[in-house]
Amino acid sequence: MSTTISTPPPSPPPAPQRVGGEQLFWQRCDAFVAYIASLGTYLATFVVQVAAVSAEVLGFRDAAAGSATEAGNQAQAAGQQTVAAKAQADRASSEADRSKGYADQAKSLAGTGVTALSTSSLTVAMGQQTLTLPTGLAFVPGCRVAVASTADPLNVELRGTVLSYGASGALTVSVDTITGAGTFASWAIRVVPESGSTASVVSQFFTANS
Repeated sequence: MSTTISTPPPSPPPAPQRVGGEQLFWQRCDAFVAYIASLGTYLATFVVQVAAVSAEVLGFRDAAAGSATEAGNQAQAAGQQTVAAKAQADRASSEADRSKGYADQAKSLAGTGVTALSTSSLTVAMGQQTLTLPTGLAFVPGCRVAVASTADPLNVELRGTVLSYGASGALTVSVDTITGAGTFASWAIRVVPESGSTASVVSQFFTANS
């Protein structure tokens, strides 16, 4: 709560003069002395009130300085967040460009003669699956492949997206569609479009390799 400065006493009475008799003189003296006493009391209170007001002003100054510092810190933090957000956006844009490149490569490979055989033992299941293929093939991350069992190509197949194909020939696929069940050790792998039947994929493979 703000401090209020008290109202000063009214104007002093006339100075005592020896006019009008001794009794009137002493009455005026008493009135003047009483005024001086009230003025002294007021001044003492005034000094205390001024000190309180000064303390309040200093408090307001310190609070304003603290607010300014906090605002500066918030502005700096906002700037850092903006920089971080831009960096994340740039990385996301870079990843999107790279993904688009993979998708374009996958699209161009779909339906071509990119085929392979693998003798890896594989159980038909969803999720990440890895097969060993010959090296130097054109499988790229993002392309879609069909992995069909050569023992029963019409009824046993896994389909998914290539996650990686390393220099060692290891092909890792994220399988999202399966047909059939069991564990097999002879597979035909081919890049495929987003849609297509098992029969067409397998027949294309054996036609390309016959």
